[in-house]
Amino acid sequence: MRTLTLLGLSLLACSPLLAEDAAELDPLISACAGCHGGHGEGSAELGAPALAGQLSQYLARQLSGFRDGRRGGHPADLGGGTMSGASVGMSDEQIQALSSYYAQLPALTSTGREAAPDPDSLKPGRRAEDGEIYREVCGHCHGQDGEGYPAMGAPRLDILDAAYLRRQMDSYASGQRGSERDDDLQSVWMHDVAAHDGDREILQRAIDYIAVDGYRDTGAGP
Repeated sequence: MRTLTLLGLSLLACSPLLAEDAAELDPLISACAGCHGGHGEGSAELGAPALAGQLSQYLARQLSGFRDGRRGGHPADLGGGTMSGASVGMSDEQIQALSSYYAQLPALTSTGREAAPDPDSLKPGRRAEDGEIYREVCGHCHGQDGEGYPAMGAPRLDILDAAYLRRQMDSYASGQRGSERDDDLQSVWMHDVAAHDGDREILQRAIDYIAVDGYRDTGAGP
């Protein structure tokens, strides 16, 4: 019976969001749009990441974490605090439906996304080197092209702007995310990578590579 229940939940999570379900989510979607954009494209100016096209499992885990106090409780995490307040009162069903809604939207670029955090990263030789760095440091979990890896709970990186990625890496390194009180195993892993195993220059080059890739792939670049 438990196996059948889990299978049913898995199928529900993967099924398309019905129009009537989306209509019921309108108030929540409108609230999200204030920071994350009307199409889930995110806003670099507001520090809000793109949601469109992100893995639904990841979005649901983060929303649940904000709601339940596993993320966003650090006093220095202003954006997390905002999300904690916004998610109060959300039911598990609303979180799942909202996550499915954004996951099904086409991935877009954030307004103001940087074309190249480091101009040198556009040079062919440097790009090849940075690509190797990214695939070695990040690709095993987040995918060779930043497409995410649902089986590991690792989100897409190719839709996120460089400033957001840098800010999250700093949050992991400082313990704002992935601290001992945080029971999100993936965040604990990232905290270990950023705080103990990560060379800052190497991590920055990995971020530069995948952020520039994401910018170019959407056709929004020059």
